[in-house]
Amino acid sequence: MRRFTALLVVVSLLVLASPAGATTSRVDFTGTQQTVGIEDPGDEWFSGPIHHVRDRQLLGVSMPDPSTGLPTGTTLGTLNFNIDTTTFHGRVWGEATLDYGDGGFETTFSGDISTADVPGGVLGELKVVGRGYGSFEGMQLRATVNEVVLTGSATFEGTLFAPGDR
Repeated sequence: MRRFTALLVVVSLLVLASPAGATTSRVDFTGTQQTVGIEDPGDEWFSGPIHHVRDRQLLGVSMPDPSTGLPTGTTLGTLNFNIDTTTFHGRVWGEATLDYGDGGFETTFSGDISTADVPGGVLGELKVVGRGYGSFEGMQLRATVNEVVLTGSATFEGTLFAPGDR
C-alpha cells in the first residue's frame, strides 16, 4: 500500500551525517523528510486483517534544519511491515543507505505504527541506527523519526557521533 512508503523517511535523517558533521565528534540534528517514490513494491499479502509487506524499496529526500549546515540528501531504503488493517497498529523494520558519493551511512530502523490524532491519522515512530562508510568511516548515527504514514512526510532528530562520544 502506498501509504506505507513514507516510512522510508526514517532512513533519510541520515542526511545529517554530512562532511560538516564528520569533522566533529558530535553533531545534534533535526529535519524533515518526504518519501518520493517506490523503486520496487516487494512482496505483499494478507493473512486475515494483517497486511504483510517484505522488501519494498523506497526513495526519499531528507532536509535537515539549515542551521546545522548539513546538506539535503537522498535515501534508498528497504521496508518490511505487518499492520493490522482494522486498527492500523503494527511493526515496521528495514534497512536504508544514504550516500553522498564520497561516503554515507548504512542504517537499520524499526518501530511501531499506530492510529494517532494527526492529519493522515496513522503515525510511525521509528528508531534508526547507522554506521558511516567512506568519508564518514568511524562515525555512527542514532535518531528518532515520527512520520505521518499516509502522507509520507516525517520529522526527525538525532545525533551523529564518534564511538565513545555519545
